Amino acid sequence: MGKNFPLPSSIVILDNYNLDTTSVQYFNSNIKIISLVDGRCPACINKLSKLIKAKKRLENKANKKIDFMFLVHTKNFKTFKNNFYPVLDPETPIIIQKDLSFLEENPLPGFGVYQTILTVNNKIRLVGNPAINEDLESLYLDEINKQ
Repeated sequence: MGKNFPLPSSIVILDNYNLDTTSVQYFNSNIKIISLVDGRCPACINKLSKLIKAKKRLENKANKKIDFMFLVHTKNFKTFKNNFYPVLDPETPIIIQKDLSFLEENPLPGFGVYQTILTVNNKIRLVGNPAINEDLESLYLDEINKQ
């Protein structure tokens, strides 16, 4: 923990089936919950869906502003959009990443097909999905609220 987590300089956001390019500065809170998901993995998309549904609950329990960044790695955007995106809340912006080159210098610990992290000031504080583990959710909220 405490390792720097780099973010890509520009991002492509899928929001209500529309793509838009923006700067990572769009996410300006120093506290971020970031999920990286393999866009070809149905089980991973389901875990992401649970986190998206838990987003409001986490925001309500936290005493701080949190940015949620949902990064989906896919080389075949059309397949993701047609087969997996409908499972997710279309009103929640999804960041589409065709490559993960921004992670080359600082790889995410244990990243395979799905990983969720909590960062504070771009430093990793916790790893794991708080939406599927109540103890982890408590740890996330403790860490967020002490900032």
